[in-house]
Amino acid sequence: MDGRKPAFWSDDNNTDGHALRAGTVPCNFARTATTTTVTFGPGPFVYTGTAFTATASVTPAGTATIAYAGDCTNAGITCTATATYAADVTHLPSNATVSITIDPLATASLTRVTRGNDDDRDRDDEDESAGRSGVYRVGASCGGGTLGSALLNGVAVTDGQVVLLKFNAKKHETKRIGRGTSMFRGDVFNLVVTCVGGGGSTATATATLERPTASNGHGRDDDRGRGNDKGRDDRGREDDRDGKGNDKGKSGGGR
Repeated sequence: MDGRKPAFWSDDNNTDGHALRAGTVPCNFARTATTTTVTFGPGPFVYTGTAFTATASVTPAGTATIAYAGDCTNAGITCTATATYAADVTHLPSNATVSITIDPLATASLTRVTRGNDDDRDRDDEDESAGRSGVYRVGASCGGGTLGSALLNGVAVTDGQVVLLKFNAKKHETKRIGRGTSMFRGDVFNLVVTCVGGGGSTATATATLERPTASNGHGRDDDRGRGNDKGRDDRGREDDRDGKGNDKGKSGGGR
């Protein structure tokens, strides 16, 4: 009556376990709506070897629980997080869902093993800086997926394969030189590794070696140039001495 209805509840405090309370509550009582959000954070989501986890929040108040479905560790399979708020006396329930797909992790590397024999080196390659001719080991790996391809200047190679890379601006070729070793000639070498995850997701990594921009040959040209200047200076001084001698002779003849 008067917009209220009776309510009864038990209360065993201080009454030897036997107590019954009575009261009223509003007939038009309404609980407050809530909004639950859930997120994995900003992407991309690249394979790390550990499971990805989400966070959830509830407004205006409350705490949500999160349940996961799918594969939240390996690449290519959908990972889904569902956050649920179960409600309380004054708030309504709510939930939210978010899904991500984990990308595989591709790794490419060209690691120098040895300088190689002198007979294997091009005559015009005398630079000892990074990116020089020599024997290299190919690195091609995939985390959370499978290796789709590994191409060195467009030629298929394998992880751990040993190759001879010879920097040569004039020749661009590939040939097998025995015992599983291939030789590549060129002014730049690109190793492109492609990984494939479950569901068709892909990832690519590239390792590049470029021919050094500096050359010791230029330094020798400069040295030779300075030598020529020195020769010209010596000849100039000799000419000056000859000129002075001639002038002296002329003066003596005049006297």
